[in-house]
Amino acid sequence: MMMSGSNCKLTGVFLLSMVVIVAVLVSECSSRVEPDSRFGDTWVTIKSDISENVLFNLHCYSSETDFGDHTLAYGQEFRWRFKINLFVSTKYWCDMWFDTEQGTHVQGGYTIYKANRDFNRCENDCRYSIRRDGVYQHVQEDYTGGHDDLIYPWP
Repeated sequence: MMMSGSNCKLTGVFLLSMVVIVAVLVSECSSRVEPDSRFGDTWVTIKSDISENVLFNLHCYSSETDFGDHTLAYGQEFRWRFKINLFVSTKYWCDMWFDTEQGTHVQGGYTIYKANRDFNRCENDCRYSIRRDGVYQHVQEDYTGGHDDLIYPWP
């Protein structure tokens, strides 16, 4: 049986529509099964753990988002969430600075989140502690709760 040109076009549109619907359904189902999957929400939390008498300043940004300047007192946090892009190339940078109790100015910049580096270390909840000697990242581990690694000493 031969199909006319318009029937072929309708069949093609129908098949393409079905492929898109199936892809969306598979994507939705897999995100519900694994809520912490690579393409769910990822959180970055930065906490000031320097000293009660020191204000910590930061300016974090990506190629698409600029969070502006923030000042954190001891124990305060700045956090944001995002989705890792399809190419797993999502990156966020932070410029950071503070003055010690003795008046020494400390500053540095670091790629605070890099998807292909950090997903295996912190999955979808990346926590950073800012201390006198540098930036620490919390590394999650099964059973022990994890530990903090110095990932960026101040220059």
